[in-house]
Amino acid sequence: MLRHFDRANNADLSQWTPWYQGSARLGYVQSAFKARGQTLGVWHEQNGRLTTVENDEAALNAVFAEFARVAFAEGLLSTWVGEPFPVKASVEEPTRFVMERTLTAPLGCLTF
Repeated sequence: MLRHFDRANNADLSQWTPWYQGSARLGYVQSAFKARGQTLGVWHEQNGRLTTVENDEAALNAVFAEFARVAFAEGLLSTWVGEPFPVKASVEEPTRFVMERTLTAPLGCLTF
């Protein structure tokens, strides 16, 4: 059991880019999703990190809804759940915005 726990909690993040809303890290994004998010204007990159362009909750809901629709239409997402999932920097904090649940994994978001 400990071997599985150690393996699950030792991810190699060298191929993932951290992304933030302001100073709060919300996840680590896979390269294909990073590139597509940049072309959609979801975030900008500076000093090896991505930061959301929008900070307003309603605007972020719309931006990530469009990101999910495009990613699914282009085959980056292979499934669609249709469930808005809360995005948080930690379990204790309030929801910052929501996104399609299937998008949370490739964006490295906290899920619970």
